[in-house]
Amino acid sequence: MDGQPWFVGKDVADILNYRNTRDALKKHVDEEDKADVAIHDGSQNRNMTVINESGLYSLILSSKLPQAKKFKRWVTSEVLPSIRRHGAYITGETLEKMLQSSEFTSELLNKLLAEREENTVLREHIEALAPKARYYDLILQSKNAVQVSVIAKDYGMTAVSFNRLLHDLGIQFKLGGTWLLYQGLAGKGYTCSRTYHVNEERSVMHTYWTQAGRLFLYKTLKENGIIPLMEDFNAAGL
Repeated sequence: MDGQPWFVGKDVADILNYRNTRDALKKHVDEEDKADVAIHDGSQNRNMTVINESGLYSLILSSKLPQAKKFKRWVTSEVLPSIRRHGAYITGETLEKMLQSSEFTSELLNKLLAEREENTVLREHIEALAPKARYYDLILQSKNAVQVSVIAKDYGMTAVSFNRLLHDLGIQFKLGGTWLLYQGLAGKGYTCSRTYHVNEERSVMHTYWTQAGRLFLYKTLKENGIIPLMEDFNAAGL
């Protein structure tokens, strides 16, 4: 808690041979060195008193256990440094095993290192996915169909070059000045058309990309190594 190591008071008191653990915590540990927290024991949450490093020393110094000094030395030289390095939470049972077996201690620390490494990989994976999630959110937030120029801008391209790219990828073809989807993609709701009347004799039809169409484009372009600027900047550390 608060970036500092805390111990379950009852576990420490038991190890130090206090007969009445509750009384020991009350008599020997100052109020500012202990706190009541809910700890999950595998089946339910239980309210327990935890003590900080100062509270731990208070219990050790007040103990009549002959090995108390040795215990203190072990805690300060091995346990606390490992907690600060690896962020371990040590239960009473684990603490006893560590006292009794150096092999167990080594195995535990190796496991902590592996978990720390796994967490680092996971965090890096999440950070890598973040720009993708943000771009997806950007698309999902826009319910309206948009012109190709809007999407092209996301990729740092002009509408002309973007339309040509989609043609090269086998997505669309041009007919009478209008870009249309190839037969295999038509009817999937990726695009919609709007007709604008220039004058009484002339009208122009424009193709708009729907939300589903934008997601389709994102996936297809990504598969071809083309990503939006939002992701490209993040990958470059900009």
